[in-house]
Amino acid sequence: MHAGLVTENCIVVAEGEIGLDGVFRVNALGFPSCESRAELPATAQKINFFGAPMLSPEDQARLELAELDAQDGRIVFLSNVWLDRPGTFESLHTLLSGFQDADMIPAVIVMMGNFSARATSNTPDADYVGLKEGFRQLARLIDTYSRIKEGSTFVFVPGPNDPGLGQVLPQPRLPTYFTSELQAVLPNAVFASNPCRIKYYTKEIVIFRYDLLKQMRRRCLVPVSEDVADNADLMFQQLASTLLQQSCLCPLPLQVQPVHWAHDAALQLYPLPHALILADTSPQATFRHEDCTVMNPGCLQERNFAAYKPCAGEDSDDFEPSALPGATQESQEDF
Repeated sequence: MHAGLVTENCIVVAEGEIGLDGVFRVNALGFPSCESRAELPATAQKINFFGAPMLSPEDQARLELAELDAQDGRIVFLSNVWLDRPGTFESLHTLLSGFQDADMIPAVIVMMGNFSARATSNTPDADYVGLKEGFRQLARLIDTYSRIKEGSTFVFVPGPNDPGLGQVLPQPRLPTYFTSELQAVLPNAVFASNPCRIKYYTKEIVIFRYDLLKQMRRRCLVPVSEDVADNADLMFQQLASTLLQQSCLCPLPLQVQPVHWAHDAALQLYPLPHALILADTSPQATFRHEDCTVMNPGCLQERNFAAYKPCAGEDSDDFEPSALPGATQESQEDF
């Protein structure tokens, strides 16, 4: 059995034999192997799978040169930014003031939901007014950090429990009703779908905010060994390996996670991106396979966040898991 979490919607490679009774008995079970970007067929290299505008060879060469001057550029990832908790704004103040005082202005700051501690998607007790007030307070906070406001691009990605069109993937952007005042302060902010994609110079980054590990473990058809199940890092490696080898962000049964088929391509992972940000409620973790870095930035409620340096040299650590003072290593995961 190869590493991975086998669910009902997964594609597997089975090795075995058919007996005289017509039953196929499996001796080995695994996933199709990944195909690295360097090994893509020539025809695939000419197809724009990622979705960003196709670059000419000249533009590609110019971006590769520009990357040499952007090796210190950081993308900061924050997940579970609960705007209905005072502690969230204390953490954001500590984080933003730290970057500004240290003269380390991030190129991009990605804030991911859920943006409320309580579910606000299709629930009778949804506090829509409170969520809108939370975004208003966030706008006021960011407005006090003029250098970050001017020097960073903000990206907002909804979480699975944020307002939207039900539980279908991909999720649309956050409704303007909640974000209008934030857009007035940050006119260049990007309110993205979930999942979403970022092209940073020549680097391709996929971002997905979903509590996937819990869902995959609940529906795993092949039991995970106890030594793996008790190790958070190994479990994240199992999850990351599954997604990369399935070339899909969410290989769950459709009755568990419906998909909008017109936009199913948003869930594909072929060819492999340079980085996959898998924001989950499990602990911070990172995994690298076939030149693709998969990372979980952790939850801001545990005072955890992460920075990624897409253009760092090969000898440098491109992923920087970080924690604010008072961070806890406990996970919100509940199986």
